Amino acid sequence: MVTFRTRLAECLDKKQITPAELSRLTKLSKATISMYLSGKIEPKQSSIYTIARALNVSIEYLMGYELNPEDIMVQPYYLDKLTFMLKDLTERDREKAYKILCVVFDRQ
Repeated sequence: MVTFRTRLAECLDKKQITPAELSRLTKLSKATISMYLSGKIEPKQSSIYTIARALNVSIEYLMGYELNPEDIMVQPYYLDKLTFMLKDLTERDREKAYKILCVVFDRQ
């Protein structure tokens, strides 16, 4: 299972936010953020909420319970099934389905 400290480090890296900047955004001390990142302490629920809001991610994702859409691999079976389902759609409906999938997987 992915830990809070791993997800926190990933989010900071992905969003190009330094621990000092997160400290400023959340009003948590730099030392506290550092201890979260090192795994020396676990955050309280209120801190998790504050950090999740500052990073614009869900609490579940930050805690390691929710998969990152980029981590999900589409298996050939599902790809074939999806292709079969989309084949009878009109071009307009295929475009709508594509836009929905882009939102779901946070892709442009």
